[in-house]
Amino acid sequence: MLIRALTATLLLFTVAFTYAAAQEPTPKPTPEWPRCIQGFGAQEGGRTIAAGNGTRFTLPKGSSFQVLVTMPGASGIDICHVESNSTITISYDCEEIARKLGNPSGGPVLDELLASCVPASELECSGTDHGGHTITAVNGIRVTLPPGGQYGVRIPPPHGANDFTICHVGSDSSVTISISPPCQEVRRTLHDPDAAAILDDIVRSCRVPPTPTPTPCSGDIAGDQTLTVGAVTIALPPGAYGISTFPSADYILTVTVCTVADGSSVRLSAFDCHESYRQQETAASARILDQIAQSCAVTGTPPNGIRPPDTGDAGLRTRETE
Repeated sequence: MLIRALTATLLLFTVAFTYAAAQEPTPKPTPEWPRCIQGFGAQEGGRTIAAGNGTRFTLPKGSSFQVLVTMPGASGIDICHVESNSTITISYDCEEIARKLGNPSGGPVLDELLASCVPASELECSGTDHGGHTITAVNGIRVTLPPGGQYGVRIPPPHGANDFTICHVGSDSSVTISISPPCQEVRRTLHDPDAAAILDDIVRSCRVPPTPTPTPCSGDIAGDQTLTVGAVTIALPPGAYGISTFPSADYILTVTVCTVADGSSVRLSAFDCHESYRQQETAASARILDQIAQSCAVTGTPPNGIRPPDTGDAGLRTRETE
């Protein structure tokens, strides 16, 4: 009897345990943190990417990546390393917000990616000029900014370098173009291979202003005196002359001196005395133009554009030559 009772009790316990186990819910798999998106385009390593606010980072070579968020307003930039299915979120100040590793091999790749990040505040290039229009740089030189980007234009101060620089904000790449001779590439800084074509377009678009058609000279400026115009002084030999100025940027202008006697003229930069144009009619007038060009001297006072005339002689300040 005792054996039968024990057997019955064991049977009941087994049935009850089996029933209870059957009622327990099947544990659901823990959802994975968002990783690489299937079907989303990948970018090969070696490229430099600019986020919406200008923050720049370089994708490590030898791998492929999905750049998921680069727009301003997002908490950061989400980048997924495809081969290891690992993701990192980087703030626009280049601080790591979060990461998830699908495979330990992704750790060093994400470390390299984070180390390459440069916040916008530390980039060399900054500017607010949008592409798709033509700008006037220096001495009337015109350059067209390619569409679809943002650019910065750096023009040297008076007495500065003989070139100007245009940089592409998105790639932090730049090209420097000469002023004289005009439109020659001096150097370039390339942080993103894709920006090479943009810089090529900028250089090809560079245009020199047409040489003005010579016109008869009229004027009543007496010779044998020194004129100050812009940042230079010019000594006029005895005779009668006409003077004209032309603004070719915010603070740079040119000055043209012509001889009333025969209409010969010479055009000089009013910030460094560079001669950019000459029309001489006779050997005698050639010697006069030589004297004018050779007398030009930089005063060391940068011009601030053309002021409204307040001296009665087109804004030129004059003094008698001693």
